[in-house]
Amino acid sequence: MQDSNQAMDITPAKNGGASLRSNGGDQTVSTSGRTGIDTLERRIAPGAFHNSGEKFDPPKCQPRTRTAILDYIMTWVQNQGRMFGMMWVYGPTGSGKSAIVQTIAQYCYERGLLAGSFFFSRVQAGRSNEKYLMATIAYQIALSMPDVRPYINQAVESDPFVFSGSLESQLQTLIVDPLATAYEALCRTPGVVAKWARLVVIDGLDACQGPNVQRYIVRILSTALIHKSIPLFILVASRPEPPIRDSFNSYDLRDHLRTLVLDEHYLPDADIKRYFWSRFDNIKQTHPLRTYIPSSWPTAQNINTLVQRASGQFIYASTVIKYVDSPQHRPVERLEALLRILNRRGDTPFAELDCLYRHVFASVHNTKTVLRILGALLFAQRLPSNKTATGGTELPIPVTEPRFLEELLSLNRGDVYFALGDLHSILNVPDPRRNSVTSTTIKTLDSGIRILHSSLIDFLTDRSRAGRYFINSVKVHAELARACTKNLLSGKYSS
Repeated sequence: MQDSNQAMDITPAKNGGASLRSNGGDQTVSTSGRTGIDTLERRIAPGAFHNSGEKFDPPKCQPRTRTAILDYIMTWVQNQGRMFGMMWVYGPTGSGKSAIVQTIAQYCYERGLLAGSFFFSRVQAGRSNEKYLMATIAYQIALSMPDVRPYINQAVESDPFVFSGSLESQLQTLIVDPLATAYEALCRTPGVVAKWARLVVIDGLDACQGPNVQRYIVRILSTALIHKSIPLFILVASRPEPPIRDSFNSYDLRDHLRTLVLDEHYLPDADIKRYFWSRFDNIKQTHPLRTYIPSSWPTAQNINTLVQRASGQFIYASTVIKYVDSPQHRPVERLEALLRILNRRGDTPFAELDCLYRHVFASVHNTKTVLRILGALLFAQRLPSNKTATGGTELPIPVTEPRFLEELLSLNRGDVYFALGDLHSILNVPDPRRNSVTSTTIKTLDSGIRILHSSLIDFLTDRSRAGRYFINSVKVHAELARACTKNLLSGKYSS
């Protein structure tokens, strides 16, 4: 924190503000008291941070699992013989990419190595496209690298319209130029560069809308590393979708890119088995009905069966545990029910996961209402509302809030929570006693309903996999149009 007794020179700034000169460098403050960092803060997606409250109970590696992968990545990040580099971690749905990246981000954050992160999400406002990507990373760099902060502040003050420019120009103005300037200055101070926060994490690139945008992001990051030599290590995790795969193969990254595929080479079965034993032990110690759980539960055969069904997919293991650990049910009976499931769909890649999802949905009381709610979550457009009275950032319509969904779909108060009550293993459903939304109060989306894994979206939108639980986007859009028209005609949302 700035020492209140420290001398400071105040000089006029070209934008009409004032430049504060101190040991931390120049920081421009406008006459309204708003700095460039203040402006930047209004252009970010806080939910994309690795430690965001929006990512409640984020996936992370359990102790003593994925150790070879984590060690490999950390060795790469901490290689003092290289100034920059890029790594692409890829694998199929449910292979544990996000858990690995989340663990690495937290580990580096605790050691001062994390410069910034952005976790894309298909269903979360502000995280499904590239709009806030560069501003969010730049803001975190300003927090994690005090020596860079004045240059980022100055960049925003000098060009307040930078956020309306291309993603490439934002990268250059907000990240590349400030880093290059600060790094050059630090190189003159022996021993300081070694402490430089150097890792930027981008998770779920395939969740960013549009293959052309995905290619574009890979291209401009590659160009910044190779031709601008920015002193960062960039870790990207995604599914091996063709646009992303082809982009990493197309650009001249051979000397700077490492790829890490999450396949059988890293023995996922052994880690999944360790995960099952650890989490079942936790259930036996903490579940409200733990008194009725036999000490011999589960058996080694039970664990082996679950590991075989997981087929290397950590999302299968995670969903099983969440399902069995439901506080309203007996864990022994829940596990027995799962083990009785028979896979009649053959050896398709996600056959066992699909069986698990169908079993979870079979437990709901009103399937039609559940699918209507999920359809609205998946396909309702997050249209911006009017700006706040103070001229703040536009707020998205809160389609993930239970009360808003109830009004939109003409449901009774409490219907959403009741309908989704048995789906806590695949959804995050907020406690109705702590969350409510009225037509005059719009909240952030941090406390809304969230789908816990993108594989559920893939399941629900594929008729061949979901069967009677398939959600037809055309029908959903038609219902939403009718619902919006009805609500508008009723005058419920009139200004």
